[in-house]
Amino acid sequence: MASSRSETTKRAPWSRLEGQVVLVTGASSGLGREFCLDLARVGCRVVAAARRADRLRSLCDEINSASAAVSGGPRAAAVEIDVASGGPILEAAVKRAWDAFGRIDALINNAGLRGGVHSALDCPEDEWDKLIKTNLTGSWLIAKHAPLDTQLPSLLFIMPQS
Repeated sequence: MASSRSETTKRAPWSRLEGQVVLVTGASSGLGREFCLDLARVGCRVVAAARRADRLRSLCDEINSASAAVSGGPRAAAVEIDVASGGPILEAAVKRAWDAFGRIDALINNAGLRGGVHSALDCPEDEWDKLIKTNLTGSWLIAKHAPLDTQLPSLLFIMPQS
């Protein structure tokens, strides 16, 4: 009995998303990868998006092979996205994400750069521009181009600490 309660408690934050399609940016490593694995475990379909296509394919293979016995179709799809690319390139990548499962119900905007300095005041201008383009503009464009297919959209923005 305690075991099932413990399992329910662990799943609680994601379990409300069961059956939903979730787009996760920055999915090739770290928190993004873990979000994808956890979401798939509770029954979500996951669109894993990041720059490193080889890592995305590996992640999706892991999710799809683990869920093959449980569900009829794939639980994860990989979409190569560089959130700093901007404009039409980013819009086309988000369309590929949408097309993977026919909708996007929730978005976890996890892609981002930390930067190589400890203080924003010590940051060179070119690095500052890259951080802003990736962490702010890229996240905003993903949210803008991924109209969520739900009455109550779920958005989660994760900003790297710089």
